[in-house]
Amino acid sequence: MWVRLLAACGMTPSLWGSPSRAAAAEADWTERLFAAKNVREAAAAIGAGAPIDTRDVAWGNTPDIAENGQVVPISIASRVPGTEAIGVLIEKNPNPMAAWFDVLPGTDATFRTNFKLGESSSVVALIKAGGKLYTSSHEIKVTIGGCGG
Repeated sequence: MWVRLLAACGMTPSLWGSPSRAAAAEADWTERLFAAKNVREAAAAIGAGAPIDTRDVAWGNTPDIAENGQVVPISIASRVPGTEAIGVLIEKNPNPMAAWFDVLPGTDATFRTNFKLGESSSVVALIKAGGKLYTSSHEIKVTIGGCGG
């Protein structure tokens, strides 16, 4: 149907581009990102240079101690100017790269969701802005019953 609609509008196949090539490039990029085992590998996957530590991240209701590692609320708000994306890397999880959120221009660079932490770990916010990668980390201790044990 789209082919007929585009043709009816005077667009020829040469003007359509190659969606299969673009889709393959996107799949390759995200596959490399979610295969990342540390911040350095994540930075390489998104084509950024060496990560820069920043204090321009608010952790909202992210706990220091999580009573239940099955459901840990994590809230990240970036105040880095020109934030394009926010990622979450949980260092001690079997698959550390947990999420990647694109941020539309002019929108609030904030998200809140739940993650599973297999054990106490550093959670790293990856902020992409202006072709650079900024990082901020937050330690979360996972306990049994919330009593430090």
